[in-house]
Amino acid sequence: MVAPSRIQNFKTLASVRVALCPVRRIIPVMASYLSSSLRQQTPKPTTLPYPSPEDHWPFFIRRTLSHSPARGRFAGNMETNKKPTILSPQQQVVLNRLLPVAKVATNGCRDDLPIQPRTSTLIVGPSGNGKSYIAVELGKRLGLPVLRINVSSWVVLSARNEPWTFSSIVQWVYSLQGGGGILVLDEADKLQGTGDWVSCIRHEAHDLLDFVIPLAARMPAAPTDDAWGIPDPPMFVERALLEKQLRERVFILACGAWQSAWRGNSRKLGFSQDESPVEPPSCEQILQSIEPELRQRFRHEVCWLPPMTRSDYHAVSLGIANRISNPRARKVWNRLAGEAIEHAVAAGLGMRIFEEMMLSVLIDTPDLAEPVVENFKQPEIW
Repeated sequence: MVAPSRIQNFKTLASVRVALCPVRRIIPVMASYLSSSLRQQTPKPTTLPYPSPEDHWPFFIRRTLSHSPARGRFAGNMETNKKPTILSPQQQVVLNRLLPVAKVATNGCRDDLPIQPRTSTLIVGPSGNGKSYIAVELGKRLGLPVLRINVSSWVVLSARNEPWTFSSIVQWVYSLQGGGGILVLDEADKLQGTGDWVSCIRHEAHDLLDFVIPLAARMPAAPTDDAWGIPDPPMFVERALLEKQLRERVFILACGAWQSAWRGNSRKLGFSQDESPVEPPSCEQILQSIEPELRQRFRHEVCWLPPMTRSDYHAVSLGIANRISNPRARKVWNRLAGEAIEHAVAAGLGMRIFEEMMLSVLIDTPDLAEPVVENFKQPEIW
């Protein structure tokens, strides 16, 4: 038998719970109402929601953004080298042709156009001739971040190794914050060939050039807008928004040498020391060696970068000499220039000859190569 005092306590607790029931029911309703009203007051973004924090992005994207000109919150980290890249006269001609195309490809003003312009461009030239130098200088001139993807190191979707290349490209496009960017496909001639690996890469590269994001690519997570911090189900950025960003804000620049055409003329430039009196192939001969399925995804006007001539070597050498502030190092550079240029013209070494010359200069002037260490103390080993 239950004591009367305990029965009275039960009645009191029951009455309190009944009294609190309306309040307990009102709290979730009010929270839902306030959350929905805040969502209605917040304008729906017409562009991509931007990622935060940046620490969750792939490591190479953080490195690219911190060493490239860009807009938005990355502007403080983009001051790297204000001096323009030293280019040869022929490289400068190609750069001048690419500048107006890159501006159109990254301005995003295409909503009112009846048809979308084709802006993806192909640069063809021998290896080591400075095609990548042009891409870097293009990003400097326009103040845009440059992402370089080497086809030889492409990681296909669903591969064991991560991050997948296409998913990393999607993350980079997402990180542009509505601004423009330049995507460089280096060694695009590796897209031709046979084999399962080459076939998979070719299909993904074709999707990229068609501004289509495959379903297997991982999409960035969209930030939640819940005012109460209640975790929503996982939501991702809409694929259509990223494809629009890729199509209207990214300039795709592919570079390739197509060595098969050079070998057809009994001369390999950039990778061989063999000298041959045979003339290098023309631009038309190289274009004939490109598969039509790949060729039609670029502009019909191909930027042809012919092998560097003696005057090109002298112009670049003079520009580098003017940048060397140490008189002794400049004297060594000028002394090595004559013989090195003649060797580069005969072997078709391209821009790599200047990197070798700079190594020789640093070896002959040790005071430039040795780092200055002040107040350095050897750590104690316990």
